[in-house]
Amino acid sequence: MLAGGQSSRMKTDKAMLNYNGIAQQYYTYKLLEKVCNKVYISCNEAQKDNIDENFNIIIDNNGFLGAGPMTGLLSFANKFSGQAVLIAGCDYPHLRLTDLKYLLKNRSEKYETICYYNTKTNIDEPLISVFETSSLKKLFEYYSNGNYSLRHFLATCNTKRLKPLSAKAIESVDTIEKAEDVMKNIKKY
Repeated sequence: MLAGGQSSRMKTDKAMLNYNGIAQQYYTYKLLEKVCNKVYISCNEAQKDNIDENFNIIIDNNGFLGAGPMTGLLSFANKFSGQAVLIAGCDYPHLRLTDLKYLLKNRSEKYETICYYNTKTNIDEPLISVFETSSLKKLFEYYSNGNYSLRHFLATCNTKRLKPLSAKAIESVDTIEKAEDVMKNIKKY
């Protein structure tokens, strides 16, 4: 679970926002626990002391700092080489268990990655996706060549793109105004 961002547009730690009864990072963690063998919150150094000790964490590796969400994924892959990973960012308050199960159900040996894509823009959503071990090996080379975009990385892989079960599931909330609107209306979803 990726929570290590700077939340610069939000102006507050978006991992700690409460849309679903608990802090978003814990909500997403608990969703992932239902479909994964082991779950970790990927966080930066400043966030680690604010995370409840009952949750596994991976602190961003200093060697990958400044690469946005890729920092968390590289930190995981560096620590757990040979492991595929399902990632979910902390800024998707409408994400549900059915969305994660659908993503996992569509994994195939033919693909290095699997992700949802926005059907209106045809843009991949890399922060709710599965990276197989073959793609993670490629990710280190991609990063070492000065590339930091996970979305662009998906374009270099054999990626299976899925239409989301609900467009809301992949709706990222990055501003305080949007967060306040979602908090008021999420029960209606």
